[in-house]
Amino acid sequence: MLFREIVAAAGDVDDIVIEFYTIDRVPSGPAFLRHVGAKEKLASHMNHLDLSELDRTMVREWTALDPKEYRLVWIDGDVPPELMSNVIVAYDTMNTAPRGDTAMDDWHTTPEQIHEWDRTRRATGRQRLIALAIHQASGETAGYTELNYDPDIPHIIWQQGTAVVPAHRSQGIGKWIKAAMLERAIRDWPAARLVRTGNADSNAPMLAINARLGFKPAWSVAIWEIGIADARRYSRGS
Repeated sequence: MLFREIVAAAGDVDDIVIEFYTIDRVPSGPAFLRHVGAKEKLASHMNHLDLSELDRTMVREWTALDPKEYRLVWIDGDVPPELMSNVIVAYDTMNTAPRGDTAMDDWHTTPEQIHEWDRTRRATGRQRLIALAIHQASGETAGYTELNYDPDIPHIIWQQGTAVVPAHRSQGIGKWIKAAMLERAIRDWPAARLVRTGNADSNAPMLAINARLGFKPAWSVAIWEIGIADARRYSRGS
């Protein structure tokens, strides 16, 4: 019934691709999507880090990498106007992450979107930390990492995006900002026991860093897609 409502909401548009997410904890999801004709496009996992098992010595060593020509800038709360362009570059660098065979277009983040995300975060009481790696000479964004925390669910920290701008890769920036963020998170949110993050199975560079930190698979996630024409055929019973 829900599937038919989604298809009906597309109206007469012919170029829509409908995307679904499934997890292996609910096996009926993939079974249903195969039945309607959807195709799996990207395999990934939700990975989590048990903070009690974190190698604190290694994290301190990574934090001390402090790559030459870069500085770390923290955003605790709303994105300030003077860093808005840096954050937009950071978010849009996520377009370089693996997308498999999905039909997803590039993201083009706007200040209005960021203002709205900040507003809804504040309204729900969630907290957010962003660490920006800034190139000293140019002031340009070199990389970033972001965590979200909900005090109403105190045992979990949610890792959002982490990305290094292609021109600044292979200098240890990814390790540096991830480790610095973990040290800050442990200090600011002492009740947390787990850090959870989603990673495409094909994202080898990020998986390598996460594996060194101790992240382990918690459950598998897949992205599925179906074109609107095929979705209509199923919806009409043909």
